[in-house]
Amino acid sequence: MREQLIVIQPTPFCNMRCRYCYLPDRDSHAKMSDAVLRAVLESIEHSDLVGKNPTIVWHAGEPLTIGKAFFRRALEATRQITLRGEKVVSHSVQTNAVLLDDSWLDLFQPHNVRLGLSIDGPAELHDAHRRTRQGGGTHERVMKAVQLLHARSYPFSAIMVITRDTLDRADEVFDFFFGAEIPFVGLNVEELESANVDSTLRGPEVERDLHHFYLRLLERQEASGRALRFREFEHFLPLLDDPAMCQPESIFKRSSVVVPLSILNFDVNGHFSTFCPELLGSVAPQFNDFRMGNVVSDGLDSLLDNPVFLEVERLIAAGVKQCEKQCHYWSFCGGGNAANKFFESGRLDVTETAYCRQHNQVLVDAVLDFVEQQSGLPRCY
Repeated sequence: MREQLIVIQPTPFCNMRCRYCYLPDRDSHAKMSDAVLRAVLESIEHSDLVGKNPTIVWHAGEPLTIGKAFFRRALEATRQITLRGEKVVSHSVQTNAVLLDDSWLDLFQPHNVRLGLSIDGPAELHDAHRRTRQGGGTHERVMKAVQLLHARSYPFSAIMVITRDTLDRADEVFDFFFGAEIPFVGLNVEELESANVDSTLRGPEVERDLHHFYLRLLERQEASGRALRFREFEHFLPLLDDPAMCQPESIFKRSSVVVPLSILNFDVNGHFSTFCPELLGSVAPQFNDFRMGNVVSDGLDSLLDNPVFLEVERLIAAGVKQCEKQCHYWSFCGGGNAANKFFESGRLDVTETAYCRQHNQVLVDAVLDFVEQQSGLPRCY
């Protein structure tokens, strides 16, 4: 089995108010109870649906708002799971970094917790969208966290959201992350998703400008000797290293969000699901808001017999099958993103979405154009 992610949402609350936030309950101060946490961790240890080396991803809204005492209990409990020897559990926290300080790192470092920071690049771009609840910018506070992480030699990565403002500023984006010594960055396009019902990435020129943006970042990545790498180019590295490797089997990647059990999700109340974590708790009465059981009352092993799971799996598989039949980009994608299909169309059994075009298709074309320019070989797709 590929790396299995266990996405735990200990609270829906976020201490920021980002313009493009998709979380419908980000104002809720609900916190995961000890009883729910215990049930989640027991299922991780004992359920056959969880592999031997799962990674717990603490996510959505801002995980650090739940407090250090909660994390101390959770980290110690998972350390005991690992010590008992049945499974080796690792941790990753995705944070806006506003609350990150030495005391958090003192807690995380002994457990080798991986950190991902949300940073939208230079201050002007970041503060235009990632703001406090009072409307102020957050870039300065995030960069203090970056400086702290460097001072303690604590490894971390970043994700940024691409908006319309970003598209003509590829060099500024690269120079910012390179100058801040952030070695690995994930690129997320602004999505139509749940509570975020609009996107700045609209209009006939957007895909052209995205192509230029991706292509310029790839040019800068390769010119830097990959001192700064972007997640979106990672599975193309065999092709970038050897253009003759342009074969489907060498670069094919099945999308994890359409593979059952590749990701398991738990919300603040112990409801669980598989597939895309963004679906869990969204308003979808026809799918019970994508709740496929509750870890306290049902137990995780009930998931495979849950009628919501069976119907969602059937519909996602139907959409993936159509993608394989119809889409020229199938070898580079492997089925798209079920959450985007649902949020853009209200269905799971469809194929192309705006997200597919902007995050997958335009990206693939940029990579293939770069390879053609560098190698002189004709495009392989």
